Amino acid sequence: MQQPHRTVVCHAANRRAPNVRTSRVLLVASVVVATALALPSLLPGSGTTAVPTSTIAQGTALSSSTGGSDWTMYMSSVTHTGIEAHESALSAATAPNLTELWNFTTGGRIVEQPVVVGGSVYIGSWDGNEYSVSLSNGSLQWKTYVGQTAGCGFTVPRGPASTAEDLNGTLYFTGGDGYFYALDAANGSVEWRTFLMNNSPTVGFYGWASAMIHNGAAYVGLASGCSNPNIVGGVAKIRLSNHTIVQRLDTAPPGTLGADVWGTPTWDPVTSSIFISTGNGPINNSLDEGQLQLNPKTLAIESNWTVPVALRVPDGDFGTTPVPVVTAKGVPLVVAANKDGILFAFNRTNLGLGPLWATRISTGPTFSSASFAKGMIFVGSTATTKGTQTINGSVRAIRPGTGKVLWETPMPGAVFGSISSANGLIATAGGDEIALLNATSGAVVWSYITNTTFQGAPSFAHGMLFEGGVDGTLFAFALPAGHGKGHTSGLASLLEPISLARELGLATRRVVSVL
Repeated sequence: MQQPHRTVVCHAANRRAPNVRTSRVLLVASVVVATALALPSLLPGSGTTAVPTSTIAQGTALSSSTGGSDWTMYMSSVTHTGIEAHESALSAATAPNLTELWNFTTGGRIVEQPVVVGGSVYIGSWDGNEYSVSLSNGSLQWKTYVGQTAGCGFTVPRGPASTAEDLNGTLYFTGGDGYFYALDAANGSVEWRTFLMNNSPTVGFYGWASAMIHNGAAYVGLASGCSNPNIVGGVAKIRLSNHTIVQRLDTAPPGTLGADVWGTPTWDPVTSSIFISTGNGPINNSLDEGQLQLNPKTLAIESNWTVPVALRVPDGDFGTTPVPVVTAKGVPLVVAANKDGILFAFNRTNLGLGPLWATRISTGPTFSSASFAKGMIFVGSTATTKGTQTINGSVRAIRPGTGKVLWETPMPGAVFGSISSANGLIATAGGDEIALLNATSGAVVWSYITNTTFQGAPSFAHGMLFEGGVDGTLFAFALPAGHGKGHTSGLASLLEPISLARELGLATRRVVSVL
């Protein structure tokens, strides 16, 4: 196994940790101390931090015109391989120059993946709102309340966790109130909503899964908030044209509860099937803690496999999204991580054959869905080991044909969100760090230490990087003008044209982090 050297190369304006370039931090921090009282809007806790468009044009012009496209749904496509295939501005050479362009503060935790379409970024928050913010400066465009769910031991109610999918100007997602929503992406108005399940604390439904839309229908996973109480798990198929549930698959046998579908259904063009993962439930349930292949028209089960009862662990289940991959010899597989810490691979044409390989990626529960790019599987983990060392989290590259780990890069905390890929880069977030890794070697080419932690996945779009934190902050990173060809540092980096207000704002947050 290759052990990549964790050398962090990062533009000085991109860090809020003690290992930023000391000279720059001290120089700018001295200005901050002298001017903080005169610039209260730049201090932490002041709400949304948005750079006016005029300021961006003067000092931090985006270079996204050189490449990149929209990120329209969870894990980028209905096959959920997590790839931004048209990215050309960001690369291993240019990524070290990424700088925080803006951040926007919502009123609750963010566990979704940012969706970026045209000039807007869409994100849901546990304050119960779906938000639209400006791509260029992070200013609020609209917000729409879509409900919350109480219970499950959470100290505050939970708003939406379902990442929206943009289709022809409409956003489709499960709200925090047990309804499936269609919002006008331009103004946030509710076009329609369809009742899925009762989300009361006594019934227990919560919409963890994002929808997968295929051929005019949305396929939505049904799960409980925390299995206490549990629900009848399954999949609902909603016809978009008439806003009604036309089919439903119950994955728990009649009279029982469980077999929740925590992850998002995946479309597979090779088999023309839908793949889902199932979670906890009664041990005699043949569909619990397994992988299911479904007919997209009828939701009939075409093949399935479940973890043998003798091999199950407490609270073990598949809470991740199945991801189609292909071996070097062209064999179509589907992979999914179980909460027992094992990544399983199955032949897509017949799940009943059982796992072709199983690779341990964590010593604890695993929640990260994989990405498939450059012929490799990339997957995150929670606590794990690297040699004899115990680490809080990691990202691994795995060979599809054998399950062999090609490289492993530690992260300062658990990687909960799915992995994203673009132009030879792997984006991940673990603990308080957002990082870009070299897809070939696993080396860290850029990272950013924050004052929050992360449970959602990062997104690539238009030459930029986006991620949301559990403190409710949505971050946007971009390449400043003139930084498209490689890393700059030292005095030239300090004196490059950047908004003074912007630099003061970033430096203030860094100094707070240091002190």
